[in-house]
Amino acid sequence: MESVRAVSLEFRRKSFAMNMMTKSLMSVTVLLLLVALFISLRNHSELSRALEENGRLRGALEEVQGDPDYEELALEENKRLRAEMTNLQNDRQQAVSNMEFLQSELTRKESELAMKTEETEVIRQGAEVPESELTDEQRKIRDLPEIGEVVESDSDWNVVRINAGSGQNLSEGITLAVRRGHYIIGDLKIEEVDENSSIGSMITKTLRPGMTVRLGDSVLPYPLY
Repeated sequence: MESVRAVSLEFRRKSFAMNMMTKSLMSVTVLLLLVALFISLRNHSELSRALEENGRLRGALEEVQGDPDYEELALEENKRLRAEMTNLQNDRQQAVSNMEFLQSELTRKESELAMKTEETEVIRQGAEVPESELTDEQRKIRDLPEIGEVVESDSDWNVVRINAGSGQNLSEGITLAVRRGHYIIGDLKIEEVDENSSIGSMITKTLRPGMTVRLGDSVLPYPLY
């Protein structure tokens, strides 16, 4: 009798455990079905929106393509865009060229300023030399008779115009000395001669460091003595 009751209790216990497991599995199954249904509905909604947008775009494309001037308009727009791109590229190249030019000008101006500064210092030192401290050579150079003066000067190209020409026995190809005060600042080679004026180029390697020709500088014939 006791054994029958024990078996009955064990059967009831196992039946209860199985019922609880079954209920848990059913709950999980229902939850999964709800999640799947939600995902399916959301995907369906997104798919519907995508199909709707695709239909709208197709309609717009068909409307444009249905225009008899579609190809012509497309070609015109393509030409416009190409022209605009070309203009932008040209503007960029022009901007680069302008920047390179400005950098070149800045470098030239800095070099010119350095030369002017050095020239000013040379002039200052020369002006400060009293008569008693001049050498015999410096006095000779200072007292040499000039044949003309510089009336125009382009320091960028070292081109000089003087107020002396064939009337002062100058001719193309001769070399003159350019004097300032009691020293020679460089040599000038004459290239064009008129009756009372001449044009020449300074021989760069003969220029004193930091010096450039200025208006009023004297020109002397070689030999000096």
